Amino acid sequence: MGRNGMYLSKSRYIRGLQCYKSLWLLEHRPELASPPDESTQTVLKNGYEVGDLACELFPGGKMIPTDASLGEQISLTKEAMASADVIYEAAFSHGNVFIRADILQKKNAGWELYEVKSAAGMKNEYYDDVAVQCHVLDSAGIPISKACLVHIDSSYMRSGPLDLQQLFKIVDLTEEARVRQSEVIESLARMRSMLEGDEP
Repeated sequence: MGRNGMYLSKSRYIRGLQCYKSLWLLEHRPELASPPDESTQTVLKNGYEVGDLACELFPGGKMIPTDASLGEQISLTKEAMASADVIYEAAFSHGNVFIRADILQKKNAGWELYEVKSAAGMKNEYYDDVAVQCHVLDSAGIPISKACLVHIDSSYMRSGPLDLQQLFKIVDLTEEARVRQSEVIESLARMRSMLEGDEP
């Protein structure tokens, strides 16, 4: 995607906010990256399981296959938006930035975005995660009326069958995401410039 095949995903955007050199090496010297260790694989597996459970909060949706090419994912998402009220792993791209929205739900005022995390609380990077997704969606002409973070509620004590409504906490980050839009645009521009130069 884009010139020289360089593109930014939301995970690369977060990486770039944390460390320019790490992002540059991932793009230009990917062979230096260490394979995920057992603990990292466990975290990823848990993340997928939590994501599947969160989808049950918004049942009956259309899943976009993540093993398809990026172009196919975007096309399938566009098709799904014409008929489905809920979409899982919806794919969008704008300005050479690619994102997957964990959950999109159609409402009268527009689409609602739900980003799912397996953590039991909020982290600063989650605000940036949601903000860059809103930037891409807005730029792609998708009206986002609400942007939320879905995470595990650590106060939930299970007794009997799993209660998804109590397992998850939904935090409205709409205003925070809107406030950060100019910052997202500036950060993306700096990252693109950095990636085109020598190693930081």
